[in-house]
Amino acid sequence: MSYTVEDVAVLALARARQYTSEVNENRALIYARIGVRQQELFALAGKINPDYFGVCAHAPVSTGQVNLNTIADPVPTPDLIQRIEIYDAGSSGYAVGDEVFPVTLHDKGSAFPPRVIVRDRVMYGVADDLDGVDEVRIYYSRLPASIGPTDKAVTVELPEPHQMLLVVDAERDIYRRSVTDPEPHMARATADEVPLLEAFRAHVSSYAGTLQTRFGTQTTAAAP
Repeated sequence: MSYTVEDVAVLALARARQYTSEVNENRALIYARIGVRQQELFALAGKINPDYFGVCAHAPVSTGQVNLNTIADPVPTPDLIQRIEIYDAGSSGYAVGDEVFPVTLHDKGSAFPPRVIVRDRVMYGVADDLDGVDEVRIYYSRLPASIGPTDKAVTVELPEPHQMLLVVDAERDIYRRSVTDPEPHMARATADEVPLLEAFRAHVSSYAGTLQTRFGTQTTAAAP
């Protein structure tokens, strides 16, 4: 089953009550921690394998700029960008599918046009590189939506069977906020988390493991 935020909170509280009566049951704080940890785990997965939570979205170009903060389809929060390409070339002269290259502010000449500088989730075309372009396509790993203090009915986005990572982390946070001597309890929760986190890392790293690459597959090394 997929857990709701309240399901995670109930399980975290049940785990904590096994070991101590000093349990702060403030749901708003528990929900907030669940949301933060879920985003941390998505960010971790993106670094291990950007395809795991990878999506693509189309974004309009306005006055040579693309504001990633306004992407609403399919998800609102891009994290690690894998590729940018022309989706609607408009009057630019580029071809659909041409890659757009992110460059740094101090080394704009490190790639051929079209180039962009990414600053605070806004892409700025270098010089006139995006002039005439109407829309770009962005491939990126995503972050889940934040969880508010009353969002108990929201279904967590971390896939099964890895929701227990959220439970154990919330349990650890309860100890941190509630218990007079939290360190032993937190250490026990962290020890419980280790195999769960290892399993999650292994699952993410092997996702789509039979995809072909130029030099082999993600599961089969290339010949020397």
